[in-house]
Amino acid sequence: MDIPQESNLENYILLQTILPVVVTQKCTNKPVKTHAFYDNGSAGCFITERLRTRLEATSIDTKIQLGTMHGQSLVDSAIVKDVVVTDLNGKNPVELPRAYTRQEIPANTEQIPTPAIVSRIEHLKEIAFEILAYDPELEIGLLIGSNCPNALILLSVVPNEGAAPFTLQLKHSWTVSGPLHLTSEPFTNKVTLNRITVRKIESVKKIITPKSLLKMFELDFSENASNNLPEELGHSQQDRRFLTKVSKGIRLTEGHYEIPLPFRQSKVDLPNNQ
Repeated sequence: MDIPQESNLENYILLQTILPVVVTQKCTNKPVKTHAFYDNGSAGCFITERLRTRLEATSIDTKIQLGTMHGQSLVDSAIVKDVVVTDLNGKNPVELPRAYTRQEIPANTEQIPTPAIVSRIEHLKEIAFEILAYDPELEIGLLIGSNCPNALILLSVVPNEGAAPFTLQLKHSWTVSGPLHLTSEPFTNKVTLNRITVRKIESVKKIITPKSLLKMFELDFSENASNNLPEELGHSQQDRRFLTKVSKGIRLTEGHYEIPLPFRQSKVDLPNNQ
């Protein structure tokens, strides 16, 4: 097995910590097999829409703020609660925090470690029999993020040599992570970034932007907004003098703004009712 050196890093596949698992939701208790991507670079758990449908899972529509290397974006999603993940034998159950639906998980099937691949890596040959067989019928339907540490606990590690992959044991089986040379295809400039943050956005009836807020104020105070009522016309001379005096006399004192009050009398005593 050729392990990529710095000179040929364009011709490698990056194996990810992906395992076949069984997923259920407590209320439906319908087991479904899928591949789970264990990604401690993501701050949340995600489930594909297809897997949610197969689980017949109950969910709640929502919007989430999704943060990636491309920035923040507000996306439609749904919350799926009470999701339990086990190994293929139904053992070592791990209950996920709330999972959010997405159309796809940012990984592909060629990144799934298989016994055949691991057996070709010299320093990992002895552990190849621990790697679960690859099932091409299973999609990558689940991403388990760092907010579910019970699923990401490392039980054992076989370290790497140089830039080669390393093997790690999670609760649900052994898997492999790291780059290895498997293809001579030309460089495609394709890089998958798995750092994902998520924040739930509370539902609102109407989003008020600064532009719409300014327009609302203009409608409230514009002379054009009045019809025939004299009191709805523009500022009087007294109004203008008041605004001029306030705008010129306003000042910040000890963290508080002070404005002059243009009383008709020059000297006015007010009680200190602070």
